[in-house]
Amino acid sequence: MLDRRIYPCMSEVLPWAEIPRAHQMMWKNEHKPGNIAVLVNAPQPELKSLEDVIEAGR
Repeated sequence: MLDRRIYPCMSEVLPWAEIPRAHQMMWKNEHKPGNIAVLVNAPQPELKSLEDVIEAGR
C-alpha cells in the first residue's frame, strides 16, 4: 500500500452528497461491477495524498 501498487478496481466514485443514491444502487443491485466509493473530504477522485487534497482545495 505504501508503494501505491494496490489498485482497488473502482467502478464508480461518487461525491459525499450522493451517498443515498449509492446505497439505493447497491440495494437494487443496479451498480456496475466493482467497487463504489464515496469521496470524504476530497474534492475530486485521483488524489493520492493529504498534500494533494489540500492543494486541490485551494
